[in-house]
Amino acid sequence: MVTELVTNAYRHTDTKAISVRLVLENGYFVVEVEDRSDVAPVLHGENATAESGRGLLMVSLLVDEWGVRALDGGGKVTWARLHG
Repeated sequence: MVTELVTNAYRHTDTKAISVRLVLENGYFVVEVEDRSDVAPVLHGENATAESGRGLLMVSLLVDEWGVRALDGGGKVTWARLHG
């Protein structure tokens, strides 16, 4: 889940500096990936013939919850939560 969220930030934004935060919060492992883009990631449906674009779908199937939070000064944090 960490590598997929970081890869999405790297491949789909112009951000050169990506921040990653890993925390244990109320019994959940939480991954937060911050980038400077205001564009939210897009969860695509299943496509058996696609050669890419399924990473966020895989993340959504593996974690308990995921989402995006806009930052006040621009940019966003994409996060995922997995029960420990």
